[in-house]
Amino acid sequence: MKMNRSHTVPLSKQALRVSQVMEPVSRHRPWVFPSIRNPLEHMHQQTANAALIRMGFGGKLVAHSMRSIARTAGAGHFPREVLESALAHQKEDEIEAAYNRSDYLEQRRPLMQWWGNYVDAARRQTLLGEEEPLRIVEGE
Repeated sequence: MKMNRSHTVPLSKQALRVSQVMEPVSRHRPWVFPSIRNPLEHMHQQTANAALIRMGFGGKLVAHSMRSIARTAGAGHFPREVLESALAHQKEDEIEAAYNRSDYLEQRRPLMQWWGNYVDAARRQTLLGEEEPLRIVEGE
């Protein structure tokens, strides 16, 4: 995690399923997604980007963009401080940081489940409750 700070992440049902699927591979390993070359290390930081390229998203999306997408999509549904805490962002205001030490863990549980559902809907090509399929919009 950033700056070697711990960050607790509540897992959605979808994330727990991924963990269960990976369990035979990572059962005795310190990482859910171990490196192919050295199973005692985590997968390379560019592995997700390479997968996105293979899926046809090269030049359109990188793994880190998922954080921006989640933050933007969640803005109308969750309080700013909960979203920022989910992204492990530090509080900008020094006074707030000094007095508000909440990690918003309980409020992040529904956020993470909402995000899991959002990703599932995108995988099915529709947004929650919408008939129009998702599509890639080319930049100008």
